[in-house]
Amino acid sequence: MINYNTKNFVVVNFPANSGGKLLANVLAIGKNFLHQHDNFAKLKIENQWSEKKSFEISRSVYEHKIKISAHFELDTYKLAGFNYDINNLDQEYLATELWKKLTHQDQYYFVAINHNPYNSWQHYPLAKHIITENFEFVLSKRDIILEKKWHFDFASCKNFTKFNMESIHKKESFQKEIDKICEYVGITIKNKKYINFIRESFLKTVMLGYK
Repeated sequence: MINYNTKNFVVVNFPANSGGKLLANVLAIGKNFLHQHDNFAKLKIENQWSEKKSFEISRSVYEHKIKISAHFELDTYKLAGFNYDINNLDQEYLATELWKKLTHQDQYYFVAINHNPYNSWQHYPLAKHIITENFEFVLSKRDIILEKKWHFDFASCKNFTKFNMESIHKKESFQKEIDKICEYVGITIKNKKYINFIRESFLKTVMLGYK
């Protein structure tokens, strides 16, 4: 069964195509934060990956984008067995064994996303939420126009922090925002060069597959 009261579940909230999965890739550099991928998550737990090995996996996402000259990203679906818009009764039926196990442990943080402008994971009351803001420049670069302006219902979340996507334009600003997020989640990333590499890689590949 799923333990909905897990304290190790992290949700990144952002409108589709606005770059929020960048945060999942950065946070997964931390030794006790898992990538959005079933096999990578299993291997990290089994082999107790170092920060360097974790960074190599996050880096490979952007290397693969360049190789195929298209948009590419890791996804929670194979890890969990469902997406954010599935109700908790169906989640219990669809959930992978790995997802169930992750909800019953406290060594590793695991992550999912939410594209709705409200908390789609309310049945996980202790989840930690990261809500992006100032993401409009990413949508603009990708020629994406939202049908409705994305205003997140903060009242639907008891536990959240915000992330300023505009910070990605400057190394120091981005580092400060990531440090804030790491402290909020409860992880550390010692090698700051890894963080900056992912920042630069995102900026280099942000339009691949969109234009």
